[in-house]
Amino acid sequence: ANTMKYLNNQKIIAINPNKKEEFVKWFDTLGYSNIKVLFDETGETMNSYMVRAYPTSAIVGTDGVLVSLAPGHLSSEQIKKAFEQVK
Repeated sequence: ANTMKYLNNQKIIAINPNKKEEFVKWFDTLGYSNIKVLFDETGETMNSYMVRAYPTSAIVGTDGVLVSLAPGHLSSEQIKKAFEQVK
């Protein structure tokens, strides 16, 4: 299933710790226009969410409250369920 169909009304921010130039080059080939990518070059955001593995998904509600934190790859079904929990 195409995960992106679940994201039509969501705002996605991917925080990537890798080299910015390499990531941008790779990400641009994917064609996702509804995903905004931020770079946590200082590690502050990764530390505040206690990220210990890549990838890690932090699902945050519109109220700014962390709904769930999931280390590892998420399947399309897991992503759909996570967004159903968001206020």
